[in-house]
Amino acid sequence: MNDQARTVRGLLADPPTPDQDVTVRGHLVDEGGHTVLCDRLGETFPPQPGGSTIPVSGIELSTLPGTATTGDTTWTTTPRVIIGRLSGRTLEVRAVTGRP
Repeated sequence: MNDQARTVRGLLADPPTPDQDVTVRGHLVDEGGHTVLCDRLGETFPPQPGGSTIPVSGIELSTLPGTATTGDTTWTTTPRVIIGRLSGRTLEVRAVTGRP
């Protein structure tokens, strides 16, 4: 995993300029069409976003390997590294890395 990747909490505490790419690590969770990146998964089933969260756009979780789904909730089973840019309070995804 990318050691230079920030946590969601770190990104929110010190946001970059709008034209700057950022690298953030965490879990992706989609609940009913609303996708967020979170620092950790809650210990529930299905898992809920835990820790700090930020909405993301530009990604369809069902197309990623290493996801699980139950009902209308889909999540990454391992943390991912996201490269993107902030647009307001949303992280626009440009690339997803990390092993499923």
